[in-house]
Amino acid sequence: MVITTDVFRCREFGVDSVVPNVRWLRGLLYNVFPATDFVQTIFAGDCDDGEFDIAGYRRAHDLPNDRSGWASLVNTPIADVDDGYFAELLDAALVIGWGLTPALMQLLDRHRIPFVDVEVDPIRFGDDLLLRVRTNSPALSGYFSTLHTDEAIFATSVAGLRAFVARLEAATLKAGRPFGLFAGQFPIDLSIVSDGRIVEPAARIDDIRAIAASVDTLYVKPHPGDQTMQHITVLLDTIPNARLTRSNIYRILSDINLKHVVALSSSVLDEAAQFGVATTRLIDPDRDSSPLIPRSMSRWYRIAAEDLATTDFVNAFRGSSAPRSNAPRRHIDLRRSLNTSWGFEDLYTQAALPLSIAPRYSQRPSRYRRAGRAIKSILRQML
Repeated sequence: MVITTDVFRCREFGVDSVVPNVRWLRGLLYNVFPATDFVQTIFAGDCDDGEFDIAGYRRAHDLPNDRSGWASLVNTPIADVDDGYFAELLDAALVIGWGLTPALMQLLDRHRIPFVDVEVDPIRFGDDLLLRVRTNSPALSGYFSTLHTDEAIFATSVAGLRAFVARLEAATLKAGRPFGLFAGQFPIDLSIVSDGRIVEPAARIDDIRAIAASVDTLYVKPHPGDQTMQHITVLLDTIPNARLTRSNIYRILSDINLKHVVALSSSVLDEAAQFGVATTRLIDPDRDSSPLIPRSMSRWYRIAAEDLATTDFVNAFRGSSAPRSNAPRRHIDLRRSLNTSWGFEDLYTQAALPLSIAPRYSQRPSRYRRAGRAIKSILRQML
C-alpha cells in the first residue's frame, strides 16, 4: 500500500511541497493495514527524500523550473515511456493519495491500480472538520457511500455561528448597504490550476468588476497564508469600490448585508452557499474537471477521519464480507491532528467583531507610494 501526493509540487519547480500531508496519512493508516498482509511505503520526490527523480523528469521533458512547469504537469498525461519513473508507485496494490493530480489519477487507472484521493472537505465551520474522498474502486466507493455525510448537518452550525456573531456585532443583523466579497486563495494550489495553467484574479477581472458593480462595496479578503497579496492588488487598484478587509471570514458570512461571494474556486464558495449567499465560481480547476480524470472515478464523499482509521476500510478494499465492527471508536479531532484552526483561530476570542476596512490605496504597489512621496517632497521644496 503506497501513500503519495502531487509529487511534482516541490522546490524543483519553486513551489512548496505538501509531503507533510502524506506523512499525516501514513500516521493515520499505520496500524489500520496489518503489517502481516501489507507493506506501507511513501512515494515522494527526491526533493522530499523520496526516490522519484523530479529533476531528471523535468529535464527530460524540457520544463521550466518554475511554477508554470509544475502547473503544466497537473493536466499533462504521463506517457507510457515514462512509467519507469513511477515503478515504485505502479507496484502498489492500493494507493492512498492526498490531492492527487488528474495526471497521476489517469496513470494509476491506466494500470488498473485502485486508489483513494483524500482532501479536507471544503466546509470547515462545523463542530468537526471532515475529509472528502473519491476513488476508482467500486468496492471502496460502496463503502464510502454508506458513510457520506449530507450538507444538511451544517444547518445548526450556521445557526450557531450567526448567533455568536450577532451577539457581539449588532450591525450583522441590521439592514444596510449591500456588499460583496472576493475570497482570495493561496497563490500555489491545485484549486487554481485550469488547463494546466495557474489562473490569477486579473484573468477574470471583468467578471469580478461586474459583481462589484452590483453592490455598494466589494470587500477583498486575502487568503490567510498569502503574505504578499500580489495577485489581489489588481482588484484594489482597478475596481473603484474594492476595499481590503481582514475581518474573520465567518463574521463576514454571518452578515445579512453580504449579497454575493466571488472567487476563483475557493472553499469559501461552498461555505457561503450554506449561509444562503449567492456565489460565483470563476474557474473549474483541473482537479475537478480535467478529461484525464478516469471515468471510473466516484463522486466526492464526505466522511469523518476515523472512517479511514478502521479495519472496515481494509475489509471493504479486500471485498471481505466480514460484518462491520460495532465497537465504540474515539473521534479524531481533525483540527488538532492537522494543527490548523481553519478560520477559528481568532473568532471566539474577540470582544467585538467589526467589519475591518483598510484605506483605499493601502495595498497599491510601492511605485505609487514612491511617486507620492516624491511629489510631496517637491512641493515642500517649492514652499
